[in-house]
Amino acid sequence: IHKGIGVTKSPDVYGGFPTDPYSHTPAHAGGQQPGMTGQVKEDILSRFGELGVSVCNGQLTFRPTLLKKEEFLKSKADFHYFDIYNKPVTIHLPASSLAFTVAQVPFVFHLSNEEKIEITKRDRSKQPGPGTTVPAAESTAIFNRTGEVERVDAYVKVSE
Repeated sequence: IHKGIGVTKSPDVYGGFPTDPYSHTPAHAGGQQPGMTGQVKEDILSRFGELGVSVCNGQLTFRPTLLKKEEFLKSKADFHYFDIYNKPVTIHLPASSLAFTVAQVPFVFHLSNEEKIEITKRDRSKQPGPGTTVPAAESTAIFNRTGEVERVDAYVKVSE
């Protein structure tokens, strides 16, 4: 998927920043046209597919069958994002992990031989669970951006 136009092309080859939303929206006015080109939307949807993100019966599920081991961090690094209150947050990631957000909630994948999840709640309590499906109540809280779920760690198996 990545070999075509889009995310793997340099700005020189692509003619712009490939993942930058494209719009003719002036700073002094509202949206004048859709904020992203079709290619950017396809790249985002493709990436969520590669990460194995899906929603089934109202529950977030992760089956990263297209994700490769080489995409995980080789050494520790920082992950920066904005939380549901639009405050900047930094998470210190260990080697053999990667992070992304769903509805501004960080999800950290860890390479593992056992599939399990750990949900960190607002009160800092941790809710462990087998498999890679977020329970319905917590999935709903994530979708509704209630702040109840602060982070989800998923321990996943991936291809070489």
